[in-house]
Amino acid sequence: MPKDDEKLLGLLLLSLVGYGVKKAMERPSLEKGMKKTIMSDATLPEIRRIAAQLTEGCNMNEICRIEKIYRFVAEQIDYMPDPWDEDYFADALETIYVGAGDCDCKSILLATLLRANGFRVALVFVPVHVFVEAYVSPNYIAQIPTNAYTREIPEENGRWILLESTAAGAEIGWVGDELYRQYLSRGKERRIEI
Repeated sequence: MPKDDEKLLGLLLLSLVGYGVKKAMERPSLEKGMKKTIMSDATLPEIRRIAAQLTEGCNMNEICRIEKIYRFVAEQIDYMPDPWDEDYFADALETIYVGAGDCDCKSILLATLLRANGFRVALVFVPVHVFVEAYVSPNYIAQIPTNAYTREIPEENGRWILLESTAAGAEIGWVGDELYRQYLSRGKERRIEI
């Protein structure tokens, strides 16, 4: 079956299965649902296999592993707005199958793959957008790109690096929208560690 036909079939299945199952939710319920989805999906054998395959050759290098998983989600999964003008989110396997998703879907996939690969992750919510953060241990901080947006938590020695799942071609830690940078620098985001 041609790739375009597979995507169309995936979109049809997405609409039939998803409608009524994962309808728009209030933001707190959405955040809880996303966290629950990531935690359960990260243990699936298919997800663990994909995460391992994506990071082949990295050994235990955290920046290499983050980069490879990030590149897959940002560059191989197309951006597609939510169906029905609702705040719909798909689980990781559904997003892979469809090959597309909005920032919620792509962030769920990114966080799930990172968690399956042994990383601590967090979702960072700003108005109408969500980012992923991955924890980088002290041994790998020097490998983080110099312009990267990172967060230091005083009681921890490592750093959290921000990942923009919808920015194909961007470096890890890149934040493109000035409004998002303002929210993040002022601490006005909502952050949920998973």
